Amino acid sequence: MNNPTEWLEFSERFAVDNEIVGTPARMSDSCAIKFKGKGNRLVIEDGVEFARVTLKFIGDGNTILFRRGSRPSGVFTVGGKGTIEVGERTRMNKPCWFQAIEGRTITIGAECLLADIRVRTSDVHSILSTITGRRLNLARDVAIGERVWIAEKAHVYKGVTIGEGSIIGAHAIVVKAIPPDCLAVGNPARVVKENVTWVRKLLGPEGDPGKIKSAVIHGVTLGAQLLDKARRGRSS
Repeated sequence: MNNPTEWLEFSERFAVDNEIVGTPARMSDSCAIKFKGKGNRLVIEDGVEFARVTLKFIGDGNTILFRRGSRPSGVFTVGGKGTIEVGERTRMNKPCWFQAIEGRTITIGAECLLADIRVRTSDVHSILSTITGRRLNLARDVAIGERVWIAEKAHVYKGVTIGEGSIIGAHAIVVKAIPPDCLAVGNPARVVKENVTWVRKLLGPEGDPGKIKSAVIHGVTLGAQLLDKARRGRSS
């Protein structure tokens, strides 16, 4: 499918026993959707732009949701009542790969920036205890907060949460939670800088003082007041 008209025709003819709500506002390059089950749901809110998107519904009762103004690109696979949700105005500059299976959820917040990344809720294969025979690597949800920037070829694995405003460096392997407003890099990814933010525009060395959080400004002001008070106390 290459345009919204073809999408509407597909929705009417082939989404048997499944539900498609909404139509992409724009489609660049070819897009595809595959249903292998019933009771699946695809929701496309206003202003969503598809760029080389492939959607795969494996089994019954899965959900994919694209919020208003998002620009998804890549392969989105859901299975076993899995869910993928892409937040408002989140953009993917290069095709990405997402897999939410075993009834787990991938949630991506609003205004994120992603490029050629891989995110999964399951290892697909099983790791078993040789003592009990029980499976050890159970599937877990993945949650990416609002305004997160994940650079190219980073991998985000099951159970990970990435806090609002954080930055994940290129080729990072994220296996543990990353707090908000941090820069994390490496394999495994670790925080190398705190109290950082980012903007899409490339700025000069002076940056943008307007991006300083009010809490930080207040903290600096309070610290200066306490230091001045201490100095006056010593001099009196």
